[in-house]
Amino acid sequence: MSANPISAHANDELFVVHVREQINGTLAGHDGCEYTSPPQARPDALALVAVLLGGATHATNGITSWTCAIAGGRRMITLNGYERPAA
Repeated sequence: MSANPISAHANDELFVVHVREQINGTLAGHDGCEYTSPPQARPDALALVAVLLGGATHATNGITSWTCAIAGGRRMITLNGYERPAA
């Protein structure tokens, strides 16, 4: 992987993965967290989604959002296209 993935694949479509966890604060001591990944190639973004879901995503069939149960709450994951800033 190069030091700058955005410029390394200038002609490839990039994706970001956004994760939001809602957790019962009484159980966990916090209300959850949010994370947005850096822009990356689709296979890498889907690999991250698979890790966050705890298993392979296989064919996504156009699905761009997932929800799964986690201890004390739920995890919501979305896969979004990334638009490069104008040069």
